[in-house]
Formats: sequence, structure tokens, C-alpha cells
Amino acid sequence: MTRGAGARGVRWVALLMVLAWLVVGGIGGPLVGRLSEVQTNDNANFLPESAESTAVNQFVLKATDTQSVPSLLVVEKTSGLTADDLQKVQAYVASIPSLTFAADPSRTVGEFLLTPPQTVVPSQDKQAGLIPVAFATDGVTVTRTMPT
Repeated sequence: MTRGAGARGVRWVALLMVLAWLVVGGIGGPLVGRLSEVQTNDNANFLPESAESTAVNQFVLKATDTQSVPSLLVVEKTSGLTADDLQKVQAYVASIPSLTFAADPSRTVGEFLLTPPQTVVPSQDKQAGLIPVAFATDGVTVTRTMPT
């Protein structure tokens, strides 16, 4: 008889644990959805202010808004960008709005820019530079898509 009473006690404990688990899940479950209100998934928040990607991200955020398609052009020279190279890249940046399209030379890139690109952002090791370019979304129609 003692053995049966012990088994019933274990069953009651197990049943109470399951009920407690369901009560906690029922109360706490809907609150899990509210975690997104207080959590941050922005990786930039975990980088130091001096990180290159943080500086570029801040620059891009200033240079773009919701009515644009932000793009980054990368200029690279593994032996390192000299001051003369950076001047040439800056001249290229200034010429971006006047670049024409091979398919329609009467049209320029400037017609599709939200604002002309301003500068090149050199990397810390001076082997690359980023040029933030903001294309306007107004009047843009996709006529050809890349194959998947």
C-alpha cells in the first residue's frame, strides 16, 4: 500500500508542476512579444564610436533619408591610397552626377541622385575608400531585374 501512495504523490506533484508551467506560460507568454519594445538589435550600438563602420553608418544616415536608395561605392588600392589617389577619387566623386549611361548617353546619373555625393571616406588603413551615394526613389522604374 505504501508503494501506491508514493506513486500517487509523485503524480500529483507532476500534475501540479504541469499546471504551474501552463499558468506561467499563459501569463508570461503574451509579454514575450513586448520584448521588441525594449530590446535593441542594432549592431552599431555594440561597436565603439571610433570604428570605421560606425563612422560610415553615421555619415550614410546623414546623407540619406527614407526617399532614397543608399549605395556605397568602394575604391580599393591594396598598396594604399596616397594623398594624390584621394584627390583623384575626390575628382571622380565630383564627376559622378555627369556620368552618362551606355544604353542612353543622353541621360546622366545626376538625374537619379537625391543629392550629389560629397566625399570619399578613407579606411583607417588607407587601402580603401567609401563613397556614399543616395539615389532618389521618385520616378524610378525597374526595367530589368537580376536573375536569381
